[in-house]
Amino acid sequence: MNFLKNFFAEGGADKPLDNLFAALAALISQNDGRAVEEVATLTNGHPQNMESWFALANVLKKYGYAREIEWKEEIADILSVVEELKKKIGAPLDIKLDIGFLDEGEDADDLETERALTLIGVWVVEHGYTLAHLDIDSDSYVLCLLPNNNYLQCENLLEGTYFSMPPF
Repeated sequence: MNFLKNFFAEGGADKPLDNLFAALAALISQNDGRAVEEVATLTNGHPQNMESWFALANVLKKYGYAREIEWKEEIADILSVVEELKKKIGAPLDIKLDIGFLDEGEDADDLETERALTLIGVWVVEHGYTLAHLDIDSDSYVLCLLPNNNYLQCENLLEGTYFSMPPF
């Protein structure tokens, strides 16, 4: 079943918000039916609460389309997580982190997590992908990597809701 195609053909954002989470799952997972169906089942009936938002995040993590990292993470671990996300969606990226701006004596390990994520995010967006995170109002980041077009559709779907998915 192509949930995303049917969702937009039937009115998409004009439909009840319980379909929003399944549509987001379809965009982030590139229409993985298992993830979409599980999110649809878990969020049916409580469309506008954090429980549904966490259900989306948990299902995406379960199927490998999202990974959660702490606010203070080693650069090697961040790159490893982004590599895993890249492989999961089949993104043809050779992720590079330009650290030429660092002062003499500094290295990548000196980068703060958010700065490192921003540098990676800038690089991937130039290559057709967006590194974003599901804002779960926490010190950690639930990261996902998706094609730029899918990210823009997610952004449009989330407009006017309590939920956000900021890019890096």
